[in-house]
Amino acid sequence: MKVGITGGTGLIGRSLAKKLCQKGEQVIIFSRKNLLPKDLQNLSSIELISNPLPSPEILSNLDAIINLAGESVIGERWTEKRKLELKTSRVNFTQDLVKNIIKSHTKPKVFISASAIGYYGMWEDKDPIFEETSPNGQDFLARLCVEWENAALEAREVTRVVLARIGIVLSTQGGALAQMLPAFKAFVGGPISTGKQYMSWIHIEDITNAFLFLLDRSDLEGPFNLTAPNPVSNEAFSHILAKILNRPNLVKVPSFALTLLYGEGSEVVVKGQNVIPKRLQEAKFSFEFPELSLALKNLLS
Repeated sequence: MKVGITGGTGLIGRSLAKKLCQKGEQVIIFSRKNLLPKDLQNLSSIELISNPLPSPEILSNLDAIINLAGESVIGERWTEKRKLELKTSRVNFTQDLVKNIIKSHTKPKVFISASAIGYYGMWEDKDPIFEETSPNGQDFLARLCVEWENAALEAREVTRVVLARIGIVLSTQGGALAQMLPAFKAFVGGPISTGKQYMSWIHIEDITNAFLFLLDRSDLEGPFNLTAPNPVSNEAFSHILAKILNRPNLVKVPSFALTLLYGEGSEVVVKGQNVIPKRLQEAKFSFEFPELSLALKNLLS
């Protein structure tokens, strides 16, 4: 099988490319970069195309296309300019990709397009619990996810479309955990804001395996929450992380400080979602790390 990955040099894309190669598949990564990341350079079955958008001709030779492209929503103030960049890198890019899929002579058999659990809106405590049939939220990130998904769904006329609503991916190579570790290791880690907001997390191995599962299962389409089955509050996450690192869990990060830094963009960490992967579980996907303590011990031991 030949699989294309847009945004394939990111955290999920690199892990997925490696696993596909281990399975004997061919991978094409589409990127603005001229060089593959170091951890992919020795894999002979990976090809880099220094163009983020696959042409119809290239798409005609792919069995599957996975869309992971998009600017990061974390760590920057959401100015109107930044919001436009976030929309362009997700919605507009996906619209252009779908147009090329439709134009391709031989269509890829499946199109998996990234989305995010921000689809459900931002919440300050545990309730409600969200599954794939739950309604979308109304804040900026939720509306962005709705537009993003609608753009991907335009390909349903010509191929199987899967929407991957991605949660907080745990890895020491990047993402939220990698950003949290320095503070905890320096004895100044702790909950963010009230700590009541829920973190719907997933181990990097489980999200990689979930993408492979969705690639192979031709009977599955539509939205899937890519999160572990046991989300936790930010306070509980901090407590478990501190315990595994043998560090204190005392220094709370006040919400006003993050708001001063990032404005509306601070909601990504001050608020959260309590999301369960109902459809993955119904499809009998098996999680290697269903509990947070298992996931963190695996990553940090």
